Amino acid sequence: MGEDEWLKRKYPLGRLFRYRYTSYGSTSLLGKTKYDIRLICDSYKILKETRCGVWIEIDEYNVQEKKFVNLEARKQFASRTIELALENFYHRKKRHLKYTRQKVEELESVMVLLEERMKKVNEGIETVSTEY
Repeated sequence: MGEDEWLKRKYPLGRLFRYRYTSYGSTSLLGKTKYDIRLICDSYKILKETRCGVWIEIDEYNVQEKKFVNLEARKQFASRTIELALENFYHRKKRHLKYTRQKVEELESVMVLLEERMKKVNEGIETVSTEY
């Protein structure tokens, strides 16, 4: 049996793909953390097709766990091709990076306010109040 035949038997309706990553950190003697990052492409068996999308099997060992993927939606959990899954992963991580940068800026502003408040409290200019 060839690989194509085997794939058609295992996935008679086809499959969808989704990229993710995993990272493992290790600290060097100099205190710097080095990350080993790996990209992973998961494939999901299509269980049923509807006119709006498909039902996929999330864990091939637990058939009870299913997820609906609307193939017409702009943001999809998984994609029809590996190339599209890679492109969607890139855009997900780009959005994630944007939100993370905004959060870092917000936290830096909070730290400035905290440092100003701590300085005033330590100098006796301001007291700490538990009331709002």
